[in-house]
Amino acid sequence: MYFIVFHNVLLLYTIRLKEVKMDLTPSDVNLPSPRSRSSLKMRYEAEVEILKRQIGDLEAVRNRLGLSRRKLCQLLMVDPSAWTRWTKDESKVPPHVWKTLQLVCDQGLSRSSTSASLSAEQISENERALRLLKRQIWILYMVNLLLALLLIILSLKF
Repeated sequence: MYFIVFHNVLLLYTIRLKEVKMDLTPSDVNLPSPRSRSSLKMRYEAEVEILKRQIGDLEAVRNRLGLSRRKLCQLLMVDPSAWTRWTKDESKVPPHVWKTLQLVCDQGLSRSSTSASLSAEQISENERALRLLKRQIWILYMVNLLLALLLIILSLKF
């Protein structure tokens, strides 16, 4: 835990120095690499692996749904270039995209449906889930930042 906090403090310090226009590169600060993963990130990764096994890879899901890349990108509210990147390296796909794809697959959206789009209620539900995920990420970031500040304060007292 202290490792992650210390790493973030060094990273924030490096960013602050760059804002002051000092010539300091990340290689000047010996940041440990690779970063350790939090339990939440490991949980997300495990859930993503389960979803991948359940629904298949991205192109298989798209083909099963009978949607073009453009239509699926509109459905997921992502840029088509992101979809192209993700199909090349599926490890970069955010967890909420996998979750949304699972929801779409579970609802049985197929070529035989009269329209290849979700109802307003379904889109609203997906948007709420996305907002909740973004809020959780923001909260985790703030907690991490507060822990880093607490570590700095404690280190100054001792």
